[in-house]
Amino acid sequence: MNRTWRLVVHGPSGPAWNMAVDEALLESATAGSGGTLRVYQWCRPTVSLGYFQSARQSQLETLLERNQVALVRRLTGGGAIVHHREWTYSLTLPSGHPLARQHQDLYARVHQCWAEVLRELGVAAWVVEQPPPKQEPEPFLCFLRRSPGDGVASGEHGTVKLAGSAQRRRRGGLLQHGSMLLGKPAWPQHPPGLAELLGREPDPQALLQDWLRRVESLFEVQLVPGQLTAEEKSAALRLLATRYLRPQWTLRQAG
Repeated sequence: MNRTWRLVVHGPSGPAWNMAVDEALLESATAGSGGTLRVYQWCRPTVSLGYFQSARQSQLETLLERNQVALVRRLTGGGAIVHHREWTYSLTLPSGHPLARQHQDLYARVHQCWAEVLRELGVAAWVVEQPPPKQEPEPFLCFLRRSPGDGVASGEHGTVKLAGSAQRRRRGGLLQHGSMLLGKPAWPQHPPGLAELLGREPDPQALLQDWLRRVESLFEVQLVPGQLTAEEKSAALRLLATRYLRPQWTLRQAG
């Protein structure tokens, strides 16, 4: 098994571009590339809808009308995520990689690394093991839902979710991407984030470097800094134009 993963770190980028790059990396993995861990942020507060979600939600429509958030649809399922004060990551692997066949374990291990970072800060954090009682109706927001493998923490605000991920599998490859919440995002009823639990703003860069070190240790890999290939950039531009900038994609399932 290849013990080297490419590490791609991107600064704040546009919503549609972020999703197009993640899918381009999935295409690259299905074509036989090795593992890639990408870490990135967003240029403005953005709601990413899960693959099957409707864009018809009163609070979302209000915030969109006020131009307070952007909107994009993910390739992966799950609840809506408000990307704002966070680190977002994506991990793409060819289907022959042993981790690609252990989807629940992959969630838990990525979030375990984040929980270890939080515990180093004095925050009580752990990974959910048992399925919680089912919520009816299921909350619109991902960070109001609970599933085995989620990363949660407790403090004066109670128990809150601070790490959540979703996957998409294709013949030949796996994409897992998710959010590690640094602070409460721009959404009125969103639960608090790490900043609220700490009572201060965390250092995003220090947390990222600590998390990356723990990923290397837990997964027994070496992260080698790299960039997108010319082919991946071309694929991202194609997906941007044919999928992620098109209202037909973003607003589908709305009826």
